[in-house]
Amino acid sequence: RVVGVSDTKVGIIFTISGLVTMALSVPMAMFADRKGKKLLMIMGLLMSSAAMAGMAFTQSYLWLIGFVAVFAVGMAMFEPASLGLISSNVPARRLSTVMGIYGGVFENSGLIAGSALAGFAWSNWGPQSTFLIGTVAGGLGMLICLLFVKELKARSA
Repeated sequence: RVVGVSDTKVGIIFTISGLVTMALSVPMAMFADRKGKKLLMIMGLLMSSAAMAGMAFTQSYLWLIGFVAVFAVGMAMFEPASLGLISSNVPARRLSTVMGIYGGVFENSGLIAGSALAGFAWSNWGPQSTFLIGTVAGGLGMLICLLFVKELKARSA
């Protein structure tokens, strides 16, 4: 128990996160189409990283819920924008393969490795350092996105 919450309250946190992500994924995808996928990827990583930094220092259940909701908004911004960016830069005949590689290899590997590293950090250095390491990882993601991600401009019909 990090902030002294019961198992039920942890379940409530996961529920709120899932509901926020579900409710905002489609509107954020539409927003990414209008404002730019790279911009939304960066904004999503920024919000998620800021939320993780907040989670590292919170001592209140309500603040934890707030930071989890902000994290979920960031993920709802990042995920559809990143998938949209891939689909707009890959020829249609290769799209299934590229999406499979992105999701099956990179996303799943990241989830597995991230969970393992977070468990190691949590066990050895405590919860605060785990969230701060996540904050640094999000910052590196933003830097990579700024330096290496190119968004093709749509051609006018």
